[in-house]
Amino acid sequence: MTIRRSLALAALIGFGAASAAVTARAEAYGGIDVGSRAVKARLFVFQGNGETRNTTELYNRTVPISLATSITEGKFSDKAIKETAAAVAQVLGQMTEIARTQKLGEVQYFVLGGSGLTGVGNLDQLRAGIAEQTGGFGITFIDSRTESYHGLRSAVPEPREPPAPSSSWR
Repeated sequence: MTIRRSLALAALIGFGAASAAVTARAEAYGGIDVGSRAVKARLFVFQGNGETRNTTELYNRTVPISLATSITEGKFSDKAIKETAAAVAQVLGQMTEIARTQKLGEVQYFVLGGSGLTGVGNLDQLRAGIAEQTGGFGITFIDSRTESYHGLRSAVPEPREPPAPSSSWR
């Protein structure tokens, strides 16, 4: 899952306004995408709205992790959970420092877990590890249907956005 999808998803499921009408002032968003093989993070500043919106990327980092290879008996290993939580804390700290030095003001951060993680039995341990390492940040896990929809949505310009998925959307 891309950070672009993560930010679009975050906006649509009520976590922020990453793709909502952005005012003339700049707004900053940090997205952390926890996947089975990497933690990907990006920090964006949006200026303007609609077709004239300008996007500046201030941070882009990928940290390899071993969640996918650590699964035993349907669960992530404790070591991989600690490694992943530390990676999330690391990129969050780096983005926070950039935001401070760039004087961005309020930045909305989102931590999302890709659909590839959802079938594992100890997601609560991963959630708790990330919260502990980041001072309370939560992670939202998404299913493949939602991930697919928001991948499509992030590729379509705002004025031509598809309707939100309903129970009949496949």
